[in-house]
Amino acid sequence: MRRPLRRFGAASAILAGLVMSLGTAQAGVLVGDGNAIGGSYNGSVHIYQSMGGPFVVDADVDFAVYAPGDFDSSFPGEDPSGGSLYVYAYQVFNSDSNIKGVTVGLHSDAARTVGIDLAYLGPAPGSPAFVAGSGNEAPTSDYYVGSPAPTSVRWDFTGGTLGNGESSDILIFTSVWGPGMDSCTVMAGWTHTGEVVSPDPNSVYPPAPEPASLALLGLGAAVFLTARSRRADI
Repeated sequence: MRRPLRRFGAASAILAGLVMSLGTAQAGVLVGDGNAIGGSYNGSVHIYQSMGGPFVVDADVDFAVYAPGDFDSSFPGEDPSGGSLYVYAYQVFNSDSNIKGVTVGLHSDAARTVGIDLAYLGPAPGSPAFVAGSGNEAPTSDYYVGSPAPTSVRWDFTGGTLGNGESSDILIFTSVWGPGMDSCTVMAGWTHTGEVVSPDPNSVYPPAPEPASLALLGLGAAVFLTARSRRADI
């Protein structure tokens, strides 16, 4: 059973026309989730910039990453990799102008590494997704940006459907790579960037085996057991 969305409070900054990112102001179910990897890889960033009038972005982005197999402990049946990859999760809380889109940057080394492509970052092209019903508003589209190696993941709220006082559904994608930190950009009446968890090929956490590698391991184990069984019959 999915846990209900909670909001633990709100704080807003009144600042004149300068770019500024502040600490945690709102928090949902991702922050402090005991099934997620902890430390700096689990938290919230306040993204704010105002140029006056409608030219403002004011949002909180919660973020978390789950080791392979752990996402289903918090959101049963929602892991698009079936438990084989890291799951990166984000939730956006809007406090002003309608939000039109959110992007999360992918580590530059990942974009340049030989063999890194959509199939390697997730189970299939277009795998960014969301947990339906976990917030007020679902994205209208989700996709990787950049070719042949993606440089970011994007969720659109076409027409600014994520309104003031609303939260997005939990936005997710999967990766073989363990966590590092990268940029998160929120596009509303204005655009500004903060820092959130993101896949990093240089992470201290080990990469998840690719499905092909797991299949080879399984085949090798089967061959070994068959050979062992034959020797025992001799």
